[in-house]
Amino acid sequence: PLQIKLAGLSKILTYLVIGISIVIFALQHGKICSELGDPVLVYGGPRIDILKSGTAEEIENETRRILEDVVPVSKSFVIRDANNLAPGTSPENIQIMYDTVKKYGIYKK
Repeated sequence: PLQIKLAGLSKILTYLVIGISIVIFALQHGKICSELGDPVLVYGGPRIDILKSGTAEEIENETRRILEDVVPVSKSFVIRDANNLAPGTSPENIQIMYDTVKKYGIYKK
């Protein structure tokens, strides 16, 4: 699918585009998901500096914040690193993000 990268902006699209995926580097993931609607698949996640150098608590808190922002408004969100993993990002930090998603990223039916 076509991908569009948005960097920190939430009022980019005022119309709904069907059949695309969007990679976002925004702090308001839920707002973007809400504005675009479920037909649009949105990717986003913790900033690369947090994943690379953050403490376990910082990584978990940022991942959880994003999930709590997105889960109530969208079922079309894929959490991942915010852009690309920085060189030197430890596998342990990625595991912390993954474990946090398993714990808090549950969509209620």
